[in-house]
Amino acid sequence: MKRCYIQTELAAPFDFASGTVNTANAFDMRTLTNGEHTITATFARTDGTFRTLTSTFTVSN
Repeated sequence: MKRCYIQTELAAPFDFASGTVNTANAFDMRTLTNGEHTITATFARTDGTFRTLTSTFTVSN
């Protein structure tokens, strides 16, 4: 499995494409190869703990 870091979002909107507070940017799926991919998001909770969510998706450009 190839792992690659794309970016960190530190403020809303959490759009994975560096949007602004006023405008979210769509992520360009054409930048990914065809096949199955996994996205993982980790966030901090107000109590200081962290939560990680993972999802898989398939790209067919």
